[in-house]
Amino acid sequence: GIYDSMAAGMPVATTAARVAELLSRQTDGSQVTVTLHGMQPITIGKSVPGRSDVIVELAPHGRISVEHASGRPPSEWFVVLAERAAALLDVAVTRRLGEVALRRRLDEKTALISAVSHDLRSPVAAIHLMASLLEDSSDALTVEQRRELARRIGGDARRTSRLLADLTSLDRLLHGSSDLVTQRVS
Repeated sequence: GIYDSMAAGMPVATTAARVAELLSRQTDGSQVTVTLHGMQPITIGKSVPGRSDVIVELAPHGRISVEHASGRPPSEWFVVLAERAAALLDVAVTRRLGEVALRRRLDEKTALISAVSHDLRSPVAAIHLMASLLEDSSDALTVEQRRELARRIGGDARRTSRLLADLTSLDRLLHGSSDLVTQRVS
């Protein structure tokens, strides 16, 4: 059940609760607490006086604490079970952290695309408008007005070309197909 919940992409809390349930059942209902950073601890089972905790670390994500009979070490089988359950829980946490990081990167890319499309839309619209003015009103414009429109079209086209060149350079840097050369500037 632990592996199935982890493989199905269930929330980490669901996987943690299944780990706690499994370990509590294997210790006749002893209290099991799964503590993960950034989440409320999940506790299953009843605390029994005179028992001590067996702790399995989930470095760096948290730990599992299982009450066990004092005075005798837990069985090798139980230790292996607890370690494997902890390993599966650790994989679930790591997977979740990876999904969060991926979602953050996608959000950043979406924001970049939105900003770039806005930055490209303005000069392209201006170029289109000025070109249509030149085309449609050849008799109404003076030679100086036509030169001014042509100069502005050229300026907007250069600005758009620089933006596209910067985006191409950024893409090459991000994909490792271009080496970054650094130098000290004073």
